[in-house]
Amino acid sequence: RKVIIARMVFNSAIDMLSGTVPVLGDLVDFAWKANVRNLGLLERHAQPGVPPTQSDYVFVAICVAVLVLLAVIPLVLMIWVFSAISELSSVRWT
Repeated sequence: RKVIIARMVFNSAIDMLSGTVPVLGDLVDFAWKANVRNLGLLERHAQPGVPPTQSDYVFVAICVAVLVLLAVIPLVLMIWVFSAISELSSVRWT
């Protein structure tokens, strides 16, 4: 059941984050409908014994992977920039 809660949180987070972009947010709000999706998840899993589907796990796994990439990419870029600066500072200008 934790995967369903995670999926509901990611549905709302996608809706909220896309809403911060002026025009794109309106288009995503029109198509995404996080509250309707979350209501469907609640209705589907309200009955006891209904297991999460494979798509629930895939959706959560993709969202977690995107979050990890968003955290790792800036670190990799920062290391690359610092190494480039370090190489430039070690070059002797004559």
